[in-house]
Amino acid sequence: MKNTDFSFLAGVGVGVVLGLLYAPRSGKKTQELIAKNTQGALDKASGVGRRVRAQAGNFAQKASEHVGDAVEAGREGYRVQKARA
Repeated sequence: MKNTDFSFLAGVGVGVVLGLLYAPRSGKKTQELIAKNTQGALDKASGVGRRVRAQAGNFAQKASEHVGDAVEAGREGYRVQKARA
């Protein structure tokens, strides 16, 4: 998770707590506010998780391609050296 994403989520949490402390509401209104803010934070976290998973998949794919290229280059080098011997 990027530092900015974590900072955003931490800011949301702090904002919710301060809002509850300084803006008194009825119990029902407070519950609705908490539910709304919690759902928004969960949606954001879910989106971040999907992006991280996609980036990790792309990284793994690229790494796999590079390893395959390196193995093939090593095999070719071995064949060339073996032919010279």
